[in-house]
Amino acid sequence: MRISVVIPTYNRAAAVREAIASVLVQTRPADEILVVDDGSTDHTAEVLADFGDRIRVIAQPNGGVSAARNAGIGHATGDWLAFLDSDDVWLPHRLATLARDLGDPRVGVHVAEMVLEGPGYEELLLSLRGLTFPQDRADRVDHPLALVMSGLSLDAIACRRDWMLAAGGFDTTLRMFEDLDVLTRLALQGPWLFTSEVVCRARRIVEPPGLALTAEAARNEVRTKTGLARVFGGLAAEDGLAPTERRLVRGALSGALLGLAEAHRKAGEPTKAVSPLLRSISTHPSPLKAAAKATVALLLGSGRLAALTGRQRGFHREEA
Repeated sequence: MRISVVIPTYNRAAAVREAIASVLVQTRPADEILVVDDGSTDHTAEVLADFGDRIRVIAQPNGGVSAARNAGIGHATGDWLAFLDSDDVWLPHRLATLARDLGDPRVGVHVAEMVLEGPGYEELLLSLRGLTFPQDRADRVDHPLALVMSGLSLDAIACRRDWMLAAGGFDTTLRMFEDLDVLTRLALQGPWLFTSEVVCRARRIVEPPGLALTAEAARNEVRTKTGLARVFGGLAAEDGLAPTERRLVRGALSGALLGLAEAHRKAGEPTKAVSPLLRSISTHPSPLKAAAKATVALLLGSGRLAALTGRQRGFHREEA
């Protein structure tokens, strides 16, 4: 089994050095490390050059994190792909944990626990989602879609390269939720493995103006909600969903459309809120319940909407 590591980066000269170093000290070495420089304008190229032939650098014009990851996937030669954002670091046993758990040829994705850290907080992602698995091994989950939709992070995920190619890679037209999009498509291909072994530290660093995706989400909530509705809309159109999965996806799509309607209302665009509001009601597995939810949301505002749509505490990834 060969493992290819893909690290996309953009104007992260200071952080990317530490990310790469954390891969180079793995107790189970990576078979190749592909760093995709997505058109950086700082001194990222000089930092990458310092690593010599220990990494493979792919330089390309700026196209966004999805294009960068797709470039890494296209150049990878490994059987498995492991992803790391350039502001995060792996613990030394990250790849050893992956190798420890693999063996079932039916499994195509491996998920481990990770630490989310930032100013004033430090939490475990799977624990934050209410998910608990063994630390000394991995449990197989035959139908992982519900767990994927709860919100996972690529930094602690590895997948078979042939599964990723079959899924079509990352959607380069999505500015946000591109990871959720590809992971839901991977969830429909077969069983996944989950372990609560901590393998990564995801850190929020101070970004140059305009770089952080959380800032973009706050500036343009309509665009953000449109992207989420698009991801769930594409998933709802899949033919291979089991009845319980289809109900789950329709509920998520209904909530995303309701969020989009509220975003339009807050933006002073009430007429544009009508279409997603009606689609939210018609899409929901229980239209009467959805109608009541929409009525309360519009009457009481976004605070009540957040409670009604069941938004989870999140940890937003920033541009890699």
